[in-house]
Amino acid sequence: MLLWDRIREYDMDHRKKKIGILTFQRAVNYGASLQMYALQKTVKELGAEAEIIDYDCLRISDCYQAFPLRALVHPRLFLHAVLNYKEQSHRNQKFEQFEKKHMTFSEKLDKKALPHVADRYDAYIVGSDQVWNPLITGGDSAYFLDFVKDRQKKFAYAASFGVSSWPVGYPSAGKMLEDFRAISTREKTWEGIVRAVTEKMPLLSVSVDPVFLLGRAIWQHFVKPATRMFAALSDVVLEMGVVVYGAGYGEGWNVMHKRAETKEARDEMRGSKYV
Repeated sequence: MLLWDRIREYDMDHRKKKIGILTFQRAVNYGASLQMYALQKTVKELGAEAEIIDYDCLRISDCYQAFPLRALVHPRLFLHAVLNYKEQSHRNQKFEQFEKKHMTFSEKLDKKALPHVADRYDAYIVGSDQVWNPLITGGDSAYFLDFVKDRQKKFAYAASFGVSSWPVGYPSAGKMLEDFRAISTREKTWEGIVRAVTEKMPLLSVSVDPVFLLGRAIWQHFVKPATRMFAALSDVVLEMGVVVYGAGYGEGWNVMHKRAETKEARDEMRGSKYV
């Protein structure tokens, strides 16, 4: 991994590195949670200690509250929050349980407290996800690791802007990007844009979303077995010598139609919405 090579370049004392990861750890959605898990697990598998920096960006965390503060000034959002309060609370609880079980976090930190961890880690990684999308973060400079003063410690992995150009009215990203040791973007288009807006070019590359760094077996560990009803019905069908068709994942995680003549093949359709 290019990023890991760069981290090792400046610190060759062979002790176990401690890496701080800054991402959307408070975003209650599957994409954010799984990419965070995948990046931390990959860093650990590469031989380092890894910790999610539990930064509370209020603009993000409020979006996923069971009753967000912004609902107080948006009538439609207010009604939506009231109607979905119980469901959202339950969803938040499930995500919190998953993250506590499978990930390692720092203490909770607000903007003022971030400088306190500026020297805690041997390297800092921001990413993946749309950590540089100002429409999501409000242009929060913490996601450019501005609290870390040592440029040699600052890295970005598969970071995404999520927009086609930097919106007018936000601080320029160019100077903040120049302060990184190495950057990888998630989209090829933004590799060119980063080159265009920076004068002092950091090492730059394009990387896949961290969920693709882990093997299929790891992700299947989290997939629930087929539901009882589906299992019972398909068991009867298979015992009759009839074939079961459904959807499943192929190589490279592309969704494809699948044919099952055995229970083992049937179990590869876990999560399929039709059979």
